[in-house]
Amino acid sequence: MTDPRTSQVATVTASDIVGWLLIIIVAVIIYLLFQRKQVRIARHAIVRQLEEEIAMIFRSKSAQVEVPSPSGVQLEPREFRAVLDNEPLWSFEQDNSAQPVTGWTPPISTFIDGQRYWLIRTTKTHKGQDARQFLASHAFQETLLWFRRVNRARRDKVVTADDLLDLWRFILPLGFAGRISYFAQYFQGAEDVQAMVEVINETLRIGVKRDRRRPLCYFRSYVSEQDLDILRANRKSRRLYKDVSTIEKYQVR
Repeated sequence: MTDPRTSQVATVTASDIVGWLLIIIVAVIIYLLFQRKQVRIARHAIVRQLEEEIAMIFRSKSAQVEVPSPSGVQLEPREFRAVLDNEPLWSFEQDNSAQPVTGWTPPISTFIDGQRYWLIRTTKTHKGQDARQFLASHAFQETLLWFRRVNRARRDKVVTADDLLDLWRFILPLGFAGRISYFAQYFQGAEDVQAMVEVINETLRIGVKRDRRRPLCYFRSYVSEQDLDILRANRKSRRLYKDVSTIEKYQVR
C-alpha cells in the first residue's frame, strides 16, 4: 500500500518542476523579445547613419563648375548634387599630356587650393560657351566607401529590401547618366566598383519584384550603354535588365 506522505512529496516535486519550466520559458521569451528590440534599434541607427552620410556627401561642396565671367568663364564651388543632373552624361576624357600609370591614363584635372578636381563633363552656358564641371578626388573615394558599407550591411541583412527602396534616390543616380561608367574608369576597372554594381542591381531587382515603376522608369530613361556594360556583367544581371526594360511606363495617379 502506498504511503500517503510519499505520494504528497512526489506531487509537490512534479508541480515545482512544471513551474520552473514555465518560468524558464517565459524568461527566454522575454529575453528574445528584448534582443529583437535591441537589434531593431541598432539596425535603425545604422540605416539612419547611412542616410545621413550619403546626404552629407551630396551636400558637400566638392564640385567646381565654370560659370560666365567678364573674362569668359571662371570656376566656382558647387555641391556634389549640383553635378548630378542627368544631361549631359559624365564623360571620362583622358589627359593625353599626363604620364600613364601602369597602363592607366588619368582624366583631365585641375588643382584648386591644393585639391585635385577631375573633369567629369562639359556643358554649355546660356551664351553657348563651353563650361566644364569638375569633381574632387575625395568625393569619388567617399562615394565608393559609402556603397561598400551599404553592400556589407545588405549582405549581413542589416539593411533590408525596404531600406534599399527608401534609398533609391541616392543609389540609382550613381548608376546612370555615365556615372557608374566614369567611376569604373576612374578606379581603373569594374572590379573595384563591384559594391556599387551590386547595390544598384539589388535595388533594381527589388523594384522589379515589387513593381516599383517610378524608380525603374527613371533609371531606364537615363542609363547609357556605357553604364550597362558595367552593370550587366553576368547572366543574372542581364536577365534583370531585360525585366527592367519591360516595365510599363510610370504614370502619376
